[in-house]
Amino acid sequence: FAWLKQLPLPRAHTLLVENIPRGCRSNDQVRDFFTAVLGREAVADVQVLQLTGRLPKLVKSQETMKKALYKAELQLEKECARPQHRLRKCGKKVDSIEHFRAQLEELEPQIREERARVQAGIAGGVLTPSDNGFAHCAFVTFATRREAEIARDVRYSANRLQWVMSFPPEPAEIRWSNLAEQPTYATGKALVGLAATVSLIIFFMPICALITTVAKWVDAGPLQSIWAAFAPTIGLLIMLSYLPKILLTIFRIFYTMKS
Repeated sequence: FAWLKQLPLPRAHTLLVENIPRGCRSNDQVRDFFTAVLGREAVADVQVLQLTGRLPKLVKSQETMKKALYKAELQLEKECARPQHRLRKCGKKVDSIEHFRAQLEELEPQIREERARVQAGIAGGVLTPSDNGFAHCAFVTFATRREAEIARDVRYSANRLQWVMSFPPEPAEIRWSNLAEQPTYATGKALVGLAATVSLIIFFMPICALITTVAKWVDAGPLQSIWAAFAPTIGLLIMLSYLPKILLTIFRIFYTMKS
């Protein structure tokens, strides 16, 4: 446990709590829950993941526009000519710098409005009536590492899928959008991903056999001997080269990964 001793505060004392029941999804309720089990002095801080609606998409669009504006300004400085681009393939060209600045001006009030709506909704419990503006995950910081270890090993509910405790990933590696997904939605996606993985395993050998058979059907004339020697192997190599990408795509789309 040398790595654990070297962890800085508060990460060394923080646990990720998942699948919190709907009636307990707020900072005060989660704090009261752990206080009742472990004592008032055991819990140092509680932060339940907030549901922010379309705010992340707006912020991401703003960052994209800022990068595009920065590149356009660099191009202007380098070429001494204002850059232009087409909004559509067949549309007329527009000034890139003016366009990106106009987009940023449109996004800023939208972001302020959405951020205010989220904060007001969470404070008043009206953002999402079912969850009170909070997701099913929370980060709970305990007073000492000993209490964090004890809290991780305690079973809090008869349902093993509720109040699941674990040490969180590195903050920079956390996939916040995945943590905000509802457990039922994530379970449905996982079932579809499992079906896709099983289908890939079942049809892998028939696909390989089909590639080999199709390669033998082709008549290459004078080069038939070379074709028959290399074509099936090349086909199998292409199939195997795409197999990891297919598996990674299935896991990225259908499985909820925390980091």
